[in-house]
Amino acid sequence: MLPVVALSGLYACTEKNEVPDVVFPELTLQDTVINVGEEGGVFQIAYSLTHTLDSAFVAVSCSEDWIEARDSESIITVTVDRNELKTPRSGDVIVEYRLGNNFIQKSIQVNQDATLYDYILEASDAVCEYYGDMLGMPGTPHNYYLMVSDLGWDVGNAKVYKFDMFLPAPDNANRLALLPGTYPLGEPGRTEPMTFTPDFSMYSVNNQSATENVSIGFTDGELTVELQGEDYVLDAVLKDVNGETHHMIYTGPIQFKDYYEPAPDVSSILTDDFTADLTRARLEATFDGDYYGYGTYIWYLHILNDGWTGDSFIIELCSPYNDFSGGIPDGRYAVSSSGDEFTAIQGYASYPFESGSWLYQYDEQAAQTKVSPLYSGVISVTNHTDGTTTVEIDCMDDNLDEPHKITGTWTGTVVYNDNTSSMSSPARPGSGRSLPRKL
Repeated sequence: MLPVVALSGLYACTEKNEVPDVVFPELTLQDTVINVGEEGGVFQIAYSLTHTLDSAFVAVSCSEDWIEARDSESIITVTVDRNELKTPRSGDVIVEYRLGNNFIQKSIQVNQDATLYDYILEASDAVCEYYGDMLGMPGTPHNYYLMVSDLGWDVGNAKVYKFDMFLPAPDNANRLALLPGTYPLGEPGRTEPMTFTPDFSMYSVNNQSATENVSIGFTDGELTVELQGEDYVLDAVLKDVNGETHHMIYTGPIQFKDYYEPAPDVSSILTDDFTADLTRARLEATFDGDYYGYGTYIWYLHILNDGWTGDSFIIELCSPYNDFSGGIPDGRYAVSSSGDEFTAIQGYASYPFESGSWLYQYDEQAAQTKVSPLYSGVISVTNHTDGTTTVEIDCMDDNLDEPHKITGTWTGTVVYNDNTSSMSSPARPGSGRSLPRKL
């Protein structure tokens, strides 16, 4: 507090060296210190004046450009900007009671905390793409892809936070909305409701033409969603793969874009029973570990011919063993959507590729001529002492009114791959593990 009194000249002396009995004005502040968090805010401090003078007035100024202040009806309103620096800072609001060049001055000290984050974005635009259950099995949590930015997700030089979110199916598909709540960062490959996944969630900075971006993923954090009338309040605190921290906040509407296309009731295009010719095919088996979070361990089998011709299968088996070195376990794998031990994952439509277990047939130009999910039945695996393996397929398609049998047998030496050390980019032909987004 720096009181400066320069008002004695306002009173004329009646005689030389004689000062009349006068009472000077007094300026009293309700408080002289404001302590502010890194987020800033608006604060009010009342003041009072006694022994006022005609034509005198209150003037308010600030020592720093991150502080604004104004006077109205004996209240000083102080607005403090967000502190984006890693160091605390201080400044003053100077309050003067002034008449001409004479004044009384007092000050309010503003102390602000340092920011806790390496990146802070007060966003102004939010868009959300809705994919329903197109990216997983029918009936699984529905997918929302939220993009929050300072300029617009597809605008040059924009900073964009992207959240690959999963929610329960909406009550009203004609009125899409995000459920209020806290969404933590989930596990890779998992689609638990009320989470966002690390697989496709990231912070991106677009180039000038918005044709490319530099992106970084997250290792920890959560997104909080609130509703205030028709507006959303979004608040995300995140940690990226470099160990740096992010804080994103947004208040306003969200523009929803509906890309949901429900899967057809029947995906099979078979018109008769089908026996696959696998005599020239090879089998590549990839171990994915507990990719889906079933508690079982996925063996991804791809039976195919060179040049993408002839008959082919994609089969996902659920093993009870977390063991790549032992190869595909012997056993009968019942086709099921459960993910249980010794089951094969039932084929299901998943945009843009099919997921689970499927039959394909290709012509000489590698165009598909037959497609069908393996909807029920059994897939048997037998490992022989000479190092070869036999896979027998005895299944049905998903045409429940006119079902068609799908059979085939393959015997040979399996080509093995371990994918558990590179799960960040597991998309493969015939697999629904690649999302149709402009990232």
